[in-house]
Amino acid sequence: MRADGVVDAGSLVVLTAAVSEEHRADVLHSVLLAQLVADRKHDRHMDAASWYPVYGETLEKIGWVVEESSGFDVYRSRGNPSPVETVVLDTLGPVSDEKSRELVTVQWTSLAALADDDPAAVVFEEHGKTRTAGNFQVLLVSDTVGGVVVRLGRFRFRSDREVPALRKARLSTRSTVQRGSQVLHLNEQVYAPLRDDITAKLGSRVDAFVRPVHVQGEACA
Repeated sequence: MRADGVVDAGSLVVLTAAVSEEHRADVLHSVLLAQLVADRKHDRHMDAASWYPVYGETLEKIGWVVEESSGFDVYRSRGNPSPVETVVLDTLGPVSDEKSRELVTVQWTSLAALADDDPAAVVFEEHGKTRTAGNFQVLLVSDTVGGVVVRLGRFRFRSDREVPALRKARLSTRSTVQRGSQVLHLNEQVYAPLRDDITAKLGSRVDAFVRPVHVQGEACA
């Protein structure tokens, strides 16, 4: 099973090969819109507790239906310090299978390996964290008989030290890390009439904030 990785502002979106081009765009546009709406209302990093309800409400308004949801809880590290990748995989564990998490591992590893000036790395770092705090998401997207499904990991943290690069970070036990997961599916009947308006509303911000993650060893187009 293969997958593509895409940075979408402060999110890493992992799209399995079966996801159609239309659903790919639907997910990427929905996630970007939800982040931008929440950013306008609350400070993404300093007030993440207020930011996330707006993010979720925006997704639901445009047709995303929550099937499963766990509220935020404090992540208890299995080691000191904990790589951010470990936090992500532990959080997605209850809502995904092992093969799916392997896809996330490949894409996170590739994101971490990017040069600091790579467009995907730049966008993710600018939106996913500040100097000592962060708010980011990891989404695993698949197409099923019933439509497109997203398994969403939500993360917010305060670090006791500066985090120079989120994608390579290791968080100490003195950092406060909160996480939660959701499973959502897209109600096509709600989203379809909104699709063109959402695309037009986002405009050039799609090109600015949505960037592919090139897997190590693959040629860049």
